[in-house]
Amino acid sequence: MASTTLAGAQGLSMSKPVPSPWLIAISVMLATFMEVLDTSIASVALPYIAGSLSATNDEATWVLTSYLVANAVVLPASSWFALKFGLALAVMMVASRAVESILGNSGLFTFAAISGLVDAAPMTLSASSMVHQGQATLLAGAVAVMIAAAINTLVKPALMTFVAGLQAALPVWIPLLLALAGGAVVALIWR
Repeated sequence: MASTTLAGAQGLSMSKPVPSPWLIAISVMLATFMEVLDTSIASVALPYIAGSLSATNDEATWVLTSYLVANAVVLPASSWFALKFGLALAVMMVASRAVESILGNSGLFTFAAISGLVDAAPMTLSASSMVHQGQATLLAGAVAVMIAAAINTLVKPALMTFVAGLQAALPVWIPLLLALAGGAVVALIWR
């Protein structure tokens, strides 16, 4: 693992993450295996489907060929489509920028709290994008992400209590409340 020494930090070093070629290879192999399995299932099931629909072998072959061509076109672009056109992310990006431009940081923090009720991931991406593009400061982006994550962390056990009852939710609430109490103690001592 490569490391660099910080200027003026007398021996402190930060390690840089090293990408694992095995992890990358396993990810690619798993995706390839799933695609081959999907294609194999389609080609094995095709004669039975064609027989049920009274289709000829040529017609069934065209269906399989068009399926494979569509897969070849869509699969490489799927991550790009998800990042560019994901509905939750798109709404979150537009809304958080609009609220921040109208109400400033307090509007961004309020929007982060509201978005934390549903999911914190789109707010995380939106805030980091705003910081990267210079539309929000690093501190404002970090606080917005922390607000969304904290509220999201509290909402999940509350929903579990509402749906399954307190007895089922106690294993979630006890560590959460202990962590909050520990954080409060540290904050009081730190002052």
